[in-house]
Parts: sequence; C-alpha cells; structure tokens
Amino acid sequence: MPRAIITFASSMPQQQNSGDLHPFVPCLEAKQGDELLLRAWVRLSWEASETAKSDLLKFGVSVDEAYARIDRALMLYGVRRMHQVITDHLSTNTRPDSSTNSWNLKVDDVTDLLQSAESKSCSFQVKHGRNLFCAAAGINDPTVSRELNGQRVAPTSTPLCMACNLPDDDYLCSSLIHPQVLGSVGSGMGPTRRFEGALCDKGQVRNVMTPHRCHAGGHSCWHKSIDVEPPAVAPASPLELAEAWDVLDAAWRLVFGKNKRLLSISSVLVPAAISLGCTTRVEFASRVGALADLIDRTSVGADLLPPGVKKEEIKGSIDALQRALLHKLPADQHQAIKGAVSTLRRVREVRNTMAHSISRDGGLPARLRDLGIYDAPPNWSSAWDAIRAHTAAALTIIRHELRRYDDNRTDT
Repeated sequence: MPRAIITFASSMPQQQNSGDLHPFVPCLEAKQGDELLLRAWVRLSWEASETAKSDLLKFGVSVDEAYARIDRALMLYGVRRMHQVITDHLSTNTRPDSSTNSWNLKVDDVTDLLQSAESKSCSFQVKHGRNLFCAAAGINDPTVSRELNGQRVAPTSTPLCMACNLPDDDYLCSSLIHPQVLGSVGSGMGPTRRFEGALCDKGQVRNVMTPHRCHAGGHSCWHKSIDVEPPAVAPASPLELAEAWDVLDAAWRLVFGKNKRLLSISSVLVPAAISLGCTTRVEFASRVGALADLIDRTSVGADLLPPGVKKEEIKGSIDALQRALLHKLPADQHQAIKGAVSTLRRVREVRNTMAHSISRDGGLPARLRDLGIYDAPPNWSSAWDAIRAHTAAALTIIRHELRRYDDNRTDT
C-alpha cells in the first residue's frame, strides 16, 4: 500500500520575509520513501494577519495569544491541505506538477482560516446516545464512569475536549499511541480534562515526556503518515451532475409510477448553474446555492411515506426522500440509502453555512471537511468539482438501489 510521510520542514519562507507576510510561514514536506513529492509554504499576507489579529483581540485575548492562534491555524491548514493533496496523488498514482508550491492566503480567507481552528477532531471521542465520552481516559482517571465495548471511558463534552491539550487529530503525530488523559471534577472553574502522557511507537522516549507537543511544529520528530485511500470521485464532464438527476428521476418513476416525478423544474437556470465552474468564493456560494435549491425541489408523494407520518413531522425534502426510501426498500438496502442521503444533507449544510454566515462548530471549513475538502479557501474551483462529484455519486447510489429493488420485485 503506497504511503507518504509529511514532516514539518521549517518556519522560514521560501525567500526571506520582506515584511509583507505574517511572521510565521510554515513549510511542510511530503515524501514517499526518499522521493520528495511536495514542499509547500503557507503564506498569510500581512494585511490578512492584521485583520485576523484585530478579529481575535475583539474577544479579549492578548496580542501574543492572538498570534499563537493564527500560527496554529496556519499549521492546521497546511497539514490538512498537504494531506488531501498527497492523498489525491497517491490514490491516482500521479505526482504534483511541481515539487514546490506556496499556498497564499489573503484577507478574504481570514474568517474561514480562524473558524477552521475552532473545531477539534479527536478519534478518542466516543458518542453513546446523546452522551460524549473520552476513550483516552488514563488508568488513574477518577472520572471514569463506565465501559463501552470493553473500553474504560470518562464523561466529556465538546468544550472540555477543545480545552484538553491532546493535539487535534489533524496534526497529531502518527507515532503517538496510548494517550493518557486525566479528568478532574474541578472546583469553581468546573470539570477539566488534561493530556498527561502517551507512548511513542518510534521510541522517542524523551520527547513523549511532553506529549502535548507531539504535533506539527512541536517536537522535531513529528510526522504524519498517509496511506492511500480510494480515488476521489470526479465528474467525467460538467454535465454529469445534471445527467445524474435525470437518470434518478427516470428510475424513480419506473419504480413508483410514471406520474411520480421526483424533480419538477420550471426553469433551466438551476440546471445550467450546476454545470458551470467557479473560481471565487462568491461563485462557489452561488453554485452550491443552486445545487441545494435543486435538492430542495425534490418532491415525494405522501403515499410513499410511512403510514401515520404527519406533514409537520417531515423536516424538508431530504427527510421526506429518506423516509420514503427506507419505507419502500428492504432493510438490506438501508445502509447505502442513508449514506447517499447523508451526502446530500452535507451539501445543504455547506449552503446554509455560507448563506447565514454560521461560524459555530468550525463554520464553513468544518462543513467542507465533512465532504473531504481541505483546500478551500482558496481553491474554490476544486471544492466545487468535489461537491459535484460527491453529489453525482450519491444520486447514482440512490438510483442503483431503486433499480436493484425493481429488479428483485420483477423476479418475484
């Protein structure tokens, strides 16, 4: 299995910083064996740096803390983007056009950059019903409350996880294993959780004694492994998404009746919009908005819904679509249906986040990461292509399950 390793090369720019950039210019390298795949610098313009600092100072943080948060956001951005770029090349057995690059961020990118650092991904979080637990609970953690799947877990919450100094998964060293997080019931400040120790799979005993620094830009031995993933889907042509809607509508009518159109469109503007490309954030928002409007125009007849479901219980067109499919199709097809519908929901969440400037839970960058998109901003063109690809794939899955159901029904 092809593997690449990301390392933190330096914090120096490709050329001497002339003062028109944020002082911290992280440089990341990705190698496959001894072959350099890509060396990239993350550059934030000085104007954008000042804008970011000003935005953070409004929340009462100190100047030093503001710069620290900007530095962390740049490092997270760099690792996330490098991970996606190299994964895409490994999965298609290709190489970047150039072994060096600069990812330049400007004022328009500041909001998304800061929001991307406000959310935290942690593979040691365990969701159980409505409750959230920490599966990295240390042996001496007095807050451990139960076992889940044979693993000791302690109660936690999103704010507690954010405050914990266990580094974000996105830039946590790949060799860090068996983390030990201890909780306390707290006093007037409330409960806390703190990262106290871990083991190093590479035997870096001295460095792992300060495990909170086992992240990009922390210890010099830091690295992130990338194992190749399935190739990213990509539309064969700009018309593929529109064609996917047409074919799904035909399959829907074949199964449920020729008069049961899933999609009724009175204007050609929306289908035309989803066939266009984009280069800017404004264009990206417009294209995603058109696609989300198309999703919202799906129409499911009341006779296809489960008996007894009231109109006020249906939360939008996607909810109606899923309920109808889960009601009509057998249980062995439900997992595929749920996965495809989940993709459509994520596309709408991107639209809603942009339309309403929603910043909670990581804002737009987090919603894009849910779709495997890490390089927007500033690569809006690639982000739009990825959204079209994932949407077309989701529609194809639904169409396939409808045909499968129809074939089985015909056989019997």
